[in-house]
Amino acid sequence: MPSADWIAAAEEYLQQGKLQQAATTCQTILQQQPDNAAAYKLLGNIYQQQGEITAAKQAYETAISLSPDFAEAYANLGNIYLQHQTWQAAIDSYQTAIRLNPHLAGVYRNLAKLWQATGD
Repeated sequence: MPSADWIAAAEEYLQQGKLQQAATTCQTILQQQPDNAAAYKLLGNIYQQQGEITAAKQAYETAISLSPDFAEAYANLGNIYLQHQTWQAAIDSYQTAIRLNPHLAGVYRNLAKLWQATGD
């Protein structure tokens, strides 16, 4: 099965709340393609939903190291920083995501929330 199909299957599992199946599918992809940034980003999403923030952060960082222009991974990393009130890291992540893909509306919303929280 092409990796895009595996990614779609993992995303479907994630949307259905089947986190273990989604994670297993991502691991299968990474066994075959250890440099698949999309699988790492999706694994980060899974870990984040499971409350495994350190693992999620590491997965997003790996996705970014493999694909430095991966705007969605920067945005998700920014969400983690926002949740933990690591303001400057969140701002940097969001601004990078916007620079790479200015069409990510949710990133603008989150950046505005951040600025509101910090009084900027």
